Amino acid sequence: LNLQSSAAVVDFARDPGVDAALRFGPGGWPGLQAVHLFDDWLTPTASPRLLRRHGRPKLSNLSSLPLLGDAGNRWQMWFREFGGKPPARYVAGFNDSETLHRAAAEGLGVALGRMTLARPLVDAGRLRFLFPERLKSDYSHYLVYPERSQRHPALKVFREWLVGEAADYGTAATSLHPAPRKRRPG
Repeated sequence: LNLQSSAAVVDFARDPGVDAALRFGPGGWPGLQAVHLFDDWLTPTASPRLLRRHGRPKLSNLSSLPLLGDAGNRWQMWFREFGGKPPARYVAGFNDSETLHRAAAEGLGVALGRMTLARPLVDAGRLRFLFPERLKSDYSHYLVYPERSQRHPALKVFREWLVGEAADYGTAATSLHPAPRKRRPG
């Protein structure tokens, strides 16, 4: 079994040495088996520092805070689903989720955060989820592999293990509460 980490989408036809990959996307890739691992959800996130400066918002006045835009313009979907009105302009816009989350953690504004990416920052106390409301992302997390890998004994074991881990992770990552801090020995 050969797994590689890369931001690039694996082309299994060009790289027969790769047996499987993890993808974040809409699913349904032609010629591939796709095992759904878990969904991702979006919810407004902000730093404790920004909340001290502006106060904790309500859904009705969320757009009065500095909002950070994203390339998918998901705020439009958020306001359509939960009410309110998007701002005339965002304080900054980002085309990559990681940078968007980091900007929110630095107090630049409120991000419509992907819960799986925001979770480590929430657990570290650098971000807070603002509301219990969540918007399902258009994309989910998948294990993908070509037909040739389907009967690979190691992939079968890995797939079973990963599906179990993903179920636990998906539940924890989308919880609105920070994970309990682990005590260090000593």
